[in-house]
Amino acid sequence: SYPVVDILEIKGKIVPNDYKDIYDWIGWSSTCPRDVSDSVQKANGETLDVEINSPGGDVDSASEIYAALKGYPGTRIHIVGFCASAASMIAMAGWSEMASTARMMVHRVSAYADGNCHEHDDTSEALQKADRSVASAYVTKSGMTEKQALDMMDKTTYLTADEAVKLKLVDRVM
Repeated sequence: SYPVVDILEIKGKIVPNDYKDIYDWIGWSSTCPRDVSDSVQKANGETLDVEINSPGGDVDSASEIYAALKGYPGTRIHIVGFCASAASMIAMAGWSEMASTARMMVHRVSAYADGNCHEHDDTSEALQKADRSVASAYVTKSGMTEKQALDMMDKTTYLTADEAVKLKLVDRVM
């Protein structure tokens, strides 16, 4: 076990780097990939404790955050509140614990679309591929099949800490 250097808070909406300044200016909590990469650099090989309380947000930004944390060997995730949508994917990036009062929610990726039927077909195909990408994080963490992960996402599933541990999406209840 390494000494804790800092706590990285993943709070509020998950946003692209270019949106972070706007959220800060408005005074809304948010986390962007740059926040995470800066914390990983500062951790410099020491343990990086990550505290999550987020409703989710941009799936591509969450993927970048997941990759940065997954690639860092000292990542410890602490789910302290709501861990939903894109934030639940981030929670799969390392060893994790969840407060008994916290909740996790998983669902299918969503988007807005306009245009003709072919453009809607393209959007549907892109969303299905994004769903499989998100499901891969759940599969890697838990050992469940892709079908099990997608079925869970189909239902917009809310999980207690005990349920998340039982599914092996979280390692232990705090």
